[in-house]
Amino acid sequence: MLNVTVRDREGIKFNGQAEVLSSVNGVGPFDILVGHANFISLIRKRVTIVESGGKKTEFNLQSGVIHVIKDKCLVFIN
Repeated sequence: MLNVTVRDREGIKFNGQAEVLSSVNGVGPFDILVGHANFISLIRKRVTIVESGGKKTEFNLQSGVIHVIKDKCLVFIN
């Protein structure tokens, strides 16, 4: 499982585990799965988190940054 934290200037918006995290960068849509290579990117439009059992949480955004290292995803939005 991925450990995902999504935060903005006001604080933490999501903190939990997920099977997949999806977003969009300058190249196009992408997914982060367990075992993903270390990764950092500017993101835009949205972040979608799919938890075990299929529950989806989506954040719409103007811009943000994602940092992935060893199955830990930190997402900073707006």
